[in-house]
Amino acid sequence: MFTMELQSAIKNKGLKQKWIAEQLGVTGAMLSMYLRGKTSMSPEKVRKLKLILK
Repeated sequence: MFTMELQSAIKNKGLKQKWIAEQLGVTGAMLSMYLRGKTSMSPEKVRKLKLILK
């Protein structure tokens, strides 16, 4: 599942969700919704997140 992969990648990189949210230009609450699969990310946000997690 995509959300589990995201959570795992974030944890493995040792990144903070707050920092990732700032980089994506979203609130921490919105990032949490993305990670829990409550809402989907725009293609632009997905691209940005992939760059962050590289």
